[in-house]
Amino acid sequence: MFYKMTNLKSAIASMPRAIARNDQPTLTHIHRLVVELLMHLDEEKKEKNKAKRENAQPIVEEIDKVLSKYRIKT
Repeated sequence: MFYKMTNLKSAIASMPRAIARNDQPTLTHIHRLVVELLMHLDEEKKEKNKAKRENAQPIVEEIDKVLSKYRIKT
C-alpha cells in the first residue's frame, strides 16, 4: 500500500503538466491509482464495520489507525 501511495503522490504532482499537455495516458494512470486507493479504503471501512459487529475492538483500533493515516472519517 505504501508503494501505491508514493506512486500516487508523484503522479498527482505531475498532473498539472499532464493536463497542460493533454497527456491522456498519464491522466488515465492517475485516475486508476485514485480509484484503487478509494477501493482499498472502502474495504478497510467494511472490515471495521464487520469487526464492530463482532465486538473485536483490537481489530477496530488497528483499522482506525490505517484510516486516520489518510484522514478518512467513518
